[in-house]
Amino acid sequence: MATSNASLRLLFLVIMSSGFLFHETLKPGCCRGDHHRAASFETERVVLLKFKQGLTDSSHRLSSWVGEDCCKWRGVVCNHRSGHVIKLNLRSLDDDGTHGKLGGEISHSLKYLNQLDLSMNNFEGTRIPKLIGSLEKLRYLNLSGASFSGPIPPQLGNLSRHLNLGEVNLSRASTYWLHAVSKLPLSELHLPSVGLSVLPRCLPSSNLTSLSKLVLSNNGFNSTIPHWLFQLRNLVYLDLNFNNLRGSILDAFANRTCLESLRKMGSLCNLKTSILSENDLNREITEMINVLSGCNKCSLENLNLGLNELGGFLPNSLGNLCNLQSLLLWENSFVGSIPNSIGNLSHMKELYLSNNQMNGTIPETLGQLHELAALDVSENSWEDLKLVIHISIEWIPSFKLQYLKLRLPNRPIPQDIGESMPMLTELDLSHNSLTGTLPVSIGKLHGLMILHIICLEKFLHCGMVFLIWWCMLTCRTTDLNYTNIRTLDLGGNRFSGNIPAWIGQTMPSLWILGLGSNLFNGSIPLQLCTLSSLHILDLAQNNLSGSIPSCVGNLSAMASEIGSYRYEADLMVLTKGREDSYRNILYLVNSILEQPSEIKFPK
Repeated sequence: MATSNASLRLLFLVIMSSGFLFHETLKPGCCRGDHHRAASFETERVVLLKFKQGLTDSSHRLSSWVGEDCCKWRGVVCNHRSGHVIKLNLRSLDDDGTHGKLGGEISHSLKYLNQLDLSMNNFEGTRIPKLIGSLEKLRYLNLSGASFSGPIPPQLGNLSRHLNLGEVNLSRASTYWLHAVSKLPLSELHLPSVGLSVLPRCLPSSNLTSLSKLVLSNNGFNSTIPHWLFQLRNLVYLDLNFNNLRGSILDAFANRTCLESLRKMGSLCNLKTSILSENDLNREITEMINVLSGCNKCSLENLNLGLNELGGFLPNSLGNLCNLQSLLLWENSFVGSIPNSIGNLSHMKELYLSNNQMNGTIPETLGQLHELAALDVSENSWEDLKLVIHISIEWIPSFKLQYLKLRLPNRPIPQDIGESMPMLTELDLSHNSLTGTLPVSIGKLHGLMILHIICLEKFLHCGMVFLIWWCMLTCRTTDLNYTNIRTLDLGGNRFSGNIPAWIGQTMPSLWILGLGSNLFNGSIPLQLCTLSSLHILDLAQNNLSGSIPSCVGNLSAMASEIGSYRYEADLMVLTKGREDSYRNILYLVNSILEQPSEIKFPK
C-alpha cells in the first residue's frame, strides 16, 4: 500500500512538472507562439511598431500598441493557432472627420497579413503604397475614404476577395483602371467616387467573371452601359448610380445574337440588386424586365432605376419578379397604369413611382402586398385613387405600410385612411389642393411619428374645426395618444384661433413643431415649454401677441447635440424674413439653431 501511495505521489509530481514545462513552452514571444516561432513573432511585433512610427496618430488610437503580446493591441487580429498577425483593422470609427484619423506613411508590411482595412482615415493624397503588393497572402483591402490618390499599383495581383478604393483619387488611372483590376480574381470590387471618367466598352482578358458585387457609383462615366457587364455571370449586386450613363439599357444588347446569348446563359439571373439611378438612360425597360422575369432563379430583390429618362408602360411581366422587395422607378416618364400583376410580388417592401406621367389606375391587387412598408405614387395623373384606400377588410391586419406620400389635387383625403393603414408612421399630404375635411380616422394611427399637412390652400373647415377635432382625439379619448409623434408640421395653412395648450401635454416626444404661416392669435401657451425634446419651434407669420414666455429658455434640446440617432424630416423655416426649405436635416439642426429665427409680433 505504501508503494502504491509513493507511486501516486511520483505520478502527481511528474504531471505537475509537465504542466509547468507546458506552461513555459506557451509563454508568448509576441503573438502567442512557442519558442520555436518566437523569432518570427518578434519580427512581426517589431514591424508593427515601425508601422506605427510612420503614422500620425493625434488622437492616440494606437496607445495600446505596447507590451510583448501584440495580439492584444487594438485593431490587431491573430490566427488563434499559429499566432501570426493576419488582420489589421485600423478603420476610423469617426466617419464625420472631426477626430481620430490616422495619417502618415506606410513603410512596413506583414508577411502573413490577409486583411487590411485603413478606411476613413486621412493620408492626405499620398499614393497607394506599393509595398501592399508584397503582402502575398492579402485577400481583403479597404482603403476607402482614406484620402489616397495616384495609380492602382500593379502589384495587387494576390487579392482574391475584396478591394475597396472608394473615394480614393484615381483620376490619373481613368484610362487603364479596368485593365489593372481585371487581373485580380476578385469577388467584390468597390470603386465609388474615385474620379473615373471612362467606362471602357471592351473587357480585356479578365478574372472579373468571379465578381459577385460591383460598385462604380458616383463617377463621371459619359458612355453607354458596356456589353461586358452582362458577361459577369456571378454578379449579385450592381451599383452604377450617380453617373452620366446614357442611351438605352438595351444598348448593351447590341443585336439579337447578344440578347439570345443573354437569355441562354442567364447572365443576369444571379443578380439580386441593380442600382442604375440618376443616369441618363432612356427608352423602355420592357425587354429588360422580360429577360429578368424569365430567370428560373427569380433572384432579383432590389431594382433602382430612378431619375432616368425611361418611359413606356410597366410590363405585366413585372409580376414575375417573385422575390422583388424594392422597386424604385421615381422621376422617369412612365405612362399608363400599374399592372395588375403587381399583386404577385408578395415580398415587396418599397414601391416608389413618384414623378412620372402615369395616367391610368392603381389596381386593387396593390392591397395584396402584405409586406409593403413604403409607397410613393405622388406627382402622377392617376384616374382614380379610391382603390388605394378602399381595400377589403381581409388584408388590413397584415398590411405593413409605414410611409405614405400622396398628391391629391382637388380631392378629399380618404375618410378611412386610419383603418386601412394602421401601421403608418409617416403621412405626407403636403403641397396639395385638398378639399373637404380631415378624416377622424387619422386618430387611429397610433404609431404616427411624422405628419405633414402643409400648403393646403383649398382645404375647407381648417380653423377651429381642425383644432376641436384634434383635441377630441388627443385630450378626451383615453385609448388614443400621440406620445410617439416627433414632427407636427401644419405650416402654410389658414389655421386660426389660439395655439392649443394640450400640444405640450400630449406630444412629449416632439422634435419639430411647425405652426408658421397660419392665422393663429393670442399668446404662446406656457405648456409648450414642457416639450423637452423640441429642436425646432416655428411660430413665424401668425397674429400672435404678448411676450415670449421666459420658460422658453428651458428648451434645452435646442442647445444640445442630437446624439447618434439620425432622424430625418423636411421643414419650411422662416428665418429673418427668408423662407428656407430644409430636407432631411434634423441631424444638423443644432447648426441651424445657433442663429435663432426671429419671432415677430404685431405692434
